[in-house]
Amino acid sequence: MVFKVRENEEKQLLSVTRKTALGFGDGYKRRVELAKYVAYAQYMLSALGYRLPKYGVDGKLGSETTSAIKKFQSDIGLPVTGKIDYNTAMELIRIYRLKGRPKAQDRVVFMGTPVQIPGEGEEITPFITPQTKGIDWNKILIYGLLGFALYMAFTQFQSITPQERKE
Repeated sequence: MVFKVRENEEKQLLSVTRKTALGFGDGYKRRVELAKYVAYAQYMLSALGYRLPKYGVDGKLGSETTSAIKKFQSDIGLPVTGKIDYNTAMELIRIYRLKGRPKAQDRVVFMGTPVQIPGEGEEITPFITPQTKGIDWNKILIYGLLGFALYMAFTQFQSITPQERKE
């Protein structure tokens, strides 16, 4: 998946942070719907040299991302909160644009917006990317049936004795 932060994504991040600051746990422990906005900020932080070596751009605002945000805020003279508020997002986008929208230096593992599993307290990231536009169930069915047919043929072949094979 090619993940980039362009003008549209920058505008979305500003729109969200105008209403609420993104804080620790957003994108995975709470407010999972905000994962893509966390990923936009992570991507820009990584591109500007605020590295996320352990988890990369994953859409989860955890301790590694919080540390990168605090370092960024400290470096540019903003109040150090560890949250992506409107002012932090504005400065992050401004500097990202000034640098020519560079690529992230860390791996990008964000695949899509995580969804909450009812009653489980855990989230999953669906295997649906902008490139695939969905899951090809026909291929899954065909390959599944082919695999089952091969399995059945192999087990039937094993049950035949060598004497029966000669006949």
